[in-house]
Amino acid sequence: MSGPDGVVPAALTAVHDTIVASPAPRKALNWLRKGAGAPILAEMAAGTMAISHEALDTHARPKAANHVRHMLVAHGLLAARDDKLVTLERLNTRTVAAMTRPEDRKIVATFATWRVLRRARRRADHNTTARTAISHARNQVLGAVRFLDWLAAHDLTLAACTQGDLDLWLATGPRSRYDV
Repeated sequence: MSGPDGVVPAALTAVHDTIVASPAPRKALNWLRKGAGAPILAEMAAGTMAISHEALDTHARPKAANHVRHMLVAHGLLAARDDKLVTLERLNTRTVAAMTRPEDRKIVATFATWRVLRRARRRADHNTTARTAISHARNQVLGAVRFLDWLAAHDLTLAACTQGDLDLWLATGPRSRYDV
């Protein structure tokens, strides 16, 4: 956990001290030798990886990165955040990227960002419990994709869609369409 100069960086001192003070030193030593998160801490100590949520989000080993993230949050090195909202944002990004029609991609990206994600963030800000429901938000984005796919299959565009078309889509599909 030391940097290139052999000294533990000040930002990681609390994490280092906690590992050193472990009631099971052999376990701590084994984790530092073989643990998936230890190389991440080493990169941070060496200055080759930033101590940030963004750096951990893009790490090749997401489970190990999340373990290190929790350590860093517990020691106050990173601010706590709602990982469910981050997951929702990633899922929405993947969903939009997988869409084949560029005009629909733009519509869903705008809807997912400015309607669904914004509302989910607002609810999370006012949520007094540790839970943040994202399944409804996720279903809204997937429902929008399915609706645009249905329109395309019927040679319609969103601009040309009428109330009758919407009623037909709702009437000919599963009940879950009403939740969008």
